[in-house]
Formats: sequence, structure tokens, C-alpha cells
Amino acid sequence: MNVYDTYSCCRLLLSPGAAAEIEELALAWSDVFGSCRFRRKSLLERLLAAGPDNNAIFTTRSHKKTIGFIHIQAAAEKPLWYNRGIGVLPSYRHHGVGSGMLQAAVNYVRCQGAVAIVSYTDKQNDAALALHLRLGFTADYPASGPRSELRHRLLLEL
Repeated sequence: MNVYDTYSCCRLLLSPGAAAEIEELALAWSDVFGSCRFRRKSLLERLLAAGPDNNAIFTTRSHKKTIGFIHIQAAAEKPLWYNRGIGVLPSYRHHGVGSGMLQAAVNYVRCQGAVAIVSYTDKQNDAALALHLRLGFTADYPASGPRSELRHRLLLEL
């Protein structure tokens, strides 16, 4: 049995009433990435401004604590979605949590009519690259934009 099966993964509904959940998500984001890339208030504002139809966040919880998350967002050309961030707290890594959340995100965008999902990983992050490749992403697309020489651009055609 995969350890992930003992955790609960669900889609976080984005609404002004979800402020407490999004604040907890921002704290988990900070714990995973080592510094708060987004201030809690701005994260809430950005997610609400983009709207629930263009964003989805899946969180995984254990003992009422957020231990992992993935944020996906629709591109302007809606059949394409982007993985905006995925993270699992260090003590819960290598137990299938990230795989389960990424698979949940892929299933969700497939149901939304997406033709592909794009994800970027740091070239130094071998675990993230392996996770994406295991789920069928291909890494033969050059990254572009800031820090492009430091990132892989991964694509999964649906």
C-alpha cells in the first residue's frame, strides 16, 4: 500500500470564505520552499482575482495539517494549464504524496478539456524531474523566460 493512501487529498475551493485555508496554504508554501515567496494576503488576492474556473489547488492533509499542495492555473488559451507550484513538507516526501497530488491535478485538467499541462522544475531538483517523468511528462522542451537556463520545461499532452 502506498503511504499516500492514508492521507486525504482534496481540491480547495477558492472563495473569500477560504481565507483561513489559504493562509494555512501560504504557511505550508513557506515551509516547503524555505521562504515565503508570496505574502499570505497577496496569495489570497491573486487566487481570488483569477477566479475558481482558472485556478485549482489541491492540498493533502495529515492529522488536520496541510502537508502538501499543488496549484494549477489555466493559460489565456484555456486548453493549456500550468503547474504553478507543487510542494510536500520534507518529512512527508518519498511517500507518494506529490505523485498523488500531481495525478489529481492532471485528472482535473483533463476533465476541464485541457489538451496539455506544462510544469517547470529547477534543473537541480532531480526528485521533481523524476516525479514528472514517471507520470508521463516529457522534458524535451526548452524553458524560456527568466532563469530559463536553470529550469526544465515539462509537458504532458492529454
